[in-house]
Amino acid sequence: MTKMLLPEGELFAPGITEDTQPFWDWTAQGELRVQRCGACGRFRFPPLPACRTCGSLEASWEPVEGMPRLYSWVIVHRSVSRDVPVPYCIAVAEFADEVHVVGNLLFDSDEITPRAGMALSVGFRELAGYFVPIFHLAGGRTDDDT
Repeated sequence: MTKMLLPEGELFAPGITEDTQPFWDWTAQGELRVQRCGACGRFRFPPLPACRTCGSLEASWEPVEGMPRLYSWVIVHRSVSRDVPVPYCIAVAEFADEVHVVGNLLFDSDEITPRAGMALSVGFRELAGYFVPIFHLAGGRTDDDT
């Protein structure tokens, strides 16, 4: 069986900025929240200092709503570092209001073939000192996942 691994190591540590810190603070509490513009109400992810739509600097952090769906993914078979095991899968999950969040997708590739639109569940795993979003195909969690 070929299970998608969770890449670990310094390579995957996020660059924390004033704009992204609240995202990581929320994930450490087990919540997935994204910025919402205080002026036009549009979601913005990744976090930015100003809204791409209206330029406003006002923002709040709102929980994402609804069950995410698989929007896009890539399975990495060739490691960029010998310290990072392969294969692993990077996925984009789409939530309500067209919010797109990037994370790892864990599944058994011998049993499941991902397809766009598949329902996902989301959890978090500590990686390089941060809690990163981990997606699972709904109903397809593996034994060692959190």
